Amino acid sequence: MRKLEAVKYDYQSETSRAVQIVQRLVTVDKVDLLFAPYGSGDTKATAVLAERYGIPMIATSASSESVYDQKGKNLFGILFPTGAMVTVEAKYYKERVPQAKKARHAGAEFPVPEGDRRRFARRRGEGERL
Repeated sequence: MRKLEAVKYDYQSETSRAVQIVQRLVTVDKVDLLFAPYGSGDTKATAVLAERYGIPMIATSASSESVYDQKGKNLFGILFPTGAMVTVEAKYYKERVPQAKKARHAGAEFPVPEGDRRRFARRRGEGERL
């Protein structure tokens, strides 16, 4: 039986630091598995190293298609790509609420029910305060 040791570093949400840390994890700490940093941009930047060194990387928070368009064999995402989610959302609202007003999200236009429209507007700082 093999003992498991977790090694972690704080990359302070800085992409260049994340790349340096992944380099260290692979070359100095000799890890067998990587967990990607938070977000699509930092994941994409560090996935290059996972691919170069042949170390599997699990991406728990990257959903942008651009992360996966590198066609790497060592990056494993657990989220659906953003475009796939938007497509499913659009289909759902179009089928169930055909009379709803339209909204734009991630480059796709689809209807949003009145209650949700107010909630989305508040998130952007444009809606009324309840």
